[in-house]
Amino acid sequence: MIDPSSNATGVSSGPVARPGSHQTPLPGQNASFAMNRNYSILCRTLAANNIDIERHPDVHAVVANLELIHTRATLVVHAPPNEPFVSIMVTLPVNMPSQRRAAVGELLHRLNYDLRIGTFEFSYDDGEVRFHVSVLLPSKNYNLSGKALLHWLAVAMHSLDGFSPTILRVASSNVSPAHAHEQSEAEFREYLDGLKGGADHPVA
Repeated sequence: MIDPSSNATGVSSGPVARPGSHQTPLPGQNASFAMNRNYSILCRTLAANNIDIERHPDVHAVVANLELIHTRATLVVHAPPNEPFVSIMVTLPVNMPSQRRAAVGELLHRLNYDLRIGTFEFSYDDGEVRFHVSVLLPSKNYNLSGKALLHWLAVAMHSLDGFSPTILRVASSNVSPAHAHEQSEAEFREYLDGLKGGADHPVA
């Protein structure tokens, strides 16, 4: 698998992604400015990849509606000032039906157990499914490169999109979570093999 992941809980916070390169802040550059640079880099990176975004600079977040390969999704990325992290969330457009939420929750537990970066999060109250990657930065002054940010965005998008047929199959039929999970890895690998831009590029 690419580097999606987690611990084994349906509503969980899995291992965080740790970027591999950074730029040293200029002399006199404070933490707030450095983190705002991450927000600027985020906006530029998404625009360069033809992803239309709603900017919310007051809360240091962007929102985008995505047309992926298997599903539509909503992307929310938060790059707060004075905090050493960037949070990436991609959410399915439909909520899971109440009668199948227990089964979907079990499937997501199983999927999370296999992943290495990011985690599926699930609300048993309203049936919302999202994939969350929390990129932990070495310091508040750390500046992500556009290339690194693009990688983490791709991980989140591919994870939700690639596993969405499995999730929706469990949500809409009597397929057992265990059986769906057994088939999911081969299906996900086939999905990754079919990506035209490669696993490090968003599919939107």
